Amino acid sequence: MKSDVNEVDYREAELAYWNLYDAEPKEDFVELARLGTGVRVQEVGHGDPVVFLHGSPTSGTTFAPLAGLLSDFRCLVPDLPPGGLSPEFEVTQGNAASLTNHLVVDLLDALDVERAHIVASSSGSAFAFKAATGESPRIDRTVHLGAPGLVDGMPIPVGEKLMLLPGVHRVLAAMTPGPKMQVSMMKSIGHAKSIRAGRISEAYWAWYASLMRDTGTYADQIRMLPALKGRGLDYRPALKVGADELSAQGPTLVIWGSDEGLASEADARALVDRIPGARLEMIEDAGHLPWLDFPERVAASVRSFLRGVE
Repeated sequence: MKSDVNEVDYREAELAYWNLYDAEPKEDFVELARLGTGVRVQEVGHGDPVVFLHGSPTSGTTFAPLAGLLSDFRCLVPDLPPGGLSPEFEVTQGNAASLTNHLVVDLLDALDVERAHIVASSSGSAFAFKAATGESPRIDRTVHLGAPGLVDGMPIPVGEKLMLLPGVHRVLAAMTPGPKMQVSMMKSIGHAKSIRAGRISEAYWAWYASLMRDTGTYADQIRMLPALKGRGLDYRPALKVGADELSAQGPTLVIWGSDEGLASEADARALVDRIPGARLEMIEDAGHLPWLDFPERVAASVRSFLRGVE
């Protein structure tokens, strides 16, 4: 565990958020063999295993509304390193490719899970794409929620490019986003309508504020940017998901909000066209994290797809 974590306060806020969806996760810490680091995994539900892969800057508990509604599956929700209550882990130029390419398979090995579905969001989608084209066919069906990160040909948002400027990550890592900035960040990625309508719960805001304040997640995930940077304001080609990997994906569903703040509907359709047999579901008035806007609808769509219901 990282030394500067206020674990008591964070766990209290986290549990309150899970409890809002009648869930109380079990917890385990497992070792990733190739990466040589531990990962905290929360688990709810029973049934076919589903691995949830979050983006940045956040942790696995961002999926509480969705995993809590999918209790008919064994929902495995890791805090991807470095983040949440997972042990401290430094992402470097030397290990970034291994992290991207092997994290999911190492996680399945550590959990003694032979095959699983994946539900992924944002930068977590890069791990999902890599896993579905990895050394063994261990991924059944994959759901991508919102614009994926690190996909060749997808636009890199201006704000993300700015974070790749030399030295900017140091300035950002020294900051802790307060409540006003957290709301601003959520509006910028397409959740303004849900914020105005009160669809995002107070328990979410309390949990997220504690994640930023009490776990060091924001600074830890900002510090990893130099390890991901390629030439100019772009990511390293070796880390990106390319055309060959997209064409090798298994059954895939992409759920995309009409108010997605990081890419357009045209980008969504272009992405789906590059994945043979993939389906696109658009959700009106949803943003980058569509399950926060409409958890019941997203859960129903995910359930049907993972069950193979057409």
